[in-house]
Amino acid sequence: MNRSKVSIFWGVGLLLLGIALLVQNLQLLPGVMDLVWIALFAIGGAAFVGVYLAERERWWALIPGGAFAGIALLMALETFVPQISGAAGGAIFLAVLATSFLAVFALHQANWWAVIPAGVLYTTAIVSLVEQTESGFEAGSIMMLGLAATFAVLSRVQTPQGRISWPLIPAAVLLAIGLILLVQSFTWLVWVVSVLLIVGGGYLVYRNLAGRA
Repeated sequence: MNRSKVSIFWGVGLLLLGIALLVQNLQLLPGVMDLVWIALFAIGGAAFVGVYLAERERWWALIPGGAFAGIALLMALETFVPQISGAAGGAIFLAVLATSFLAVFALHQANWWAVIPAGVLYTTAIVSLVEQTESGFEAGSIMMLGLAATFAVLSRVQTPQGRISWPLIPAAVLLAIGLILLVQSFTWLVWVVSVLLIVGGGYLVYRNLAGRA
């Protein structure tokens, strides 16, 4: 996409945005403006995806494309199914944005860093849903376990220099923290883990002492 086409693209986008703001400020077409904003954000998302499809090296365009698409979807939910938007709108937006980062990695695996924001956003989306329920799960444990899974996946990614091993360290630390928080979420699980630790520790001590006798 040459510079003239880019200028036209931004010019048309700014023109439409200005018209939409003016119409809304003048309170014209009040029943239609929600649909206009949904359409504008959807078109914006499609335009950024089009930038990527025109020139594959512009992988960055997938990220704002996902953000615009997520906003359009969120606004559509608020307009047509507000009950879903209220309960899961934030999680849906985060999941769409996370998918854009995942697409950056899937289509250009040299961008292995994109796995991290994708995992963080997916995890945050899950935490947002969990907080809407009364499941008893500690939201912090879900966050830690999700981040641990993200770094674990990152350790399996093939780069031009081979697999990277350092993500296993934060993965192990986050997994341990997540399991501790998860155990503390349920009283009965604390009892089970406590008994297992006592039995396991006692067995190791007994085995060691018995071997010396």
